[in-house]
Amino acid sequence: MKRRVLPLLLALALAACASDLVVVLPGEESYTIATIASKVSLVVPKGRLVQHTRDTSGNEYPPHYFYLSDLSDPARTLILSGWFEKASQFPGIDEYWRQTLASDAAKGLPRRVDVRFSKDRGADVIEYQVVLPELSGRTNSHLIAHWVEEGTWVELHASLTSKLPVAENQAQLEDFFHSIALKE
Repeated sequence: MKRRVLPLLLALALAACASDLVVVLPGEESYTIATIASKVSLVVPKGRLVQHTRDTSGNEYPPHYFYLSDLSDPARTLILSGWFEKASQFPGIDEYWRQTLASDAAKGLPRRVDVRFSKDRGADVIEYQVVLPELSGRTNSHLIAHWVEEGTWVELHASLTSKLPVAENQAQLEDFFHSIALKE
């Protein structure tokens, strides 16, 4: 019975919302992240991820944006965020990266190092590290995936901060990425 109720709840929630509003629906073992304007959705293992609708300053996130985090272990922080946009908004991976680096420089953000570009399960993927002195011995790994499917651009940004060596931290982040499904 529960399996029939979730799609109905998803349809009702999406129908009641603005077309660009991202809805994060918790299931027993996963979250379904979707918007009525798209034929695609993300299915993310729930684990200890918790949805957030406001940033640390109390500002609400934009309606097309999602943000989840696992802060249950002080030695290991997993953050998952992203958005759904019209496919026409995706400038391509090279231009996206150029804009990202320009924005970082303008804001005085730390450099992204050990950058790798790849293709994985239909997504353009960028992996990198950020060195933050205030993390004192922790590794801050990132993976950004861009899917352009069914007229929709989905960006997924996962980051993992832990005391693991860089290679192990990045491997755990890649494993987490592979547990996420883009559904049509």
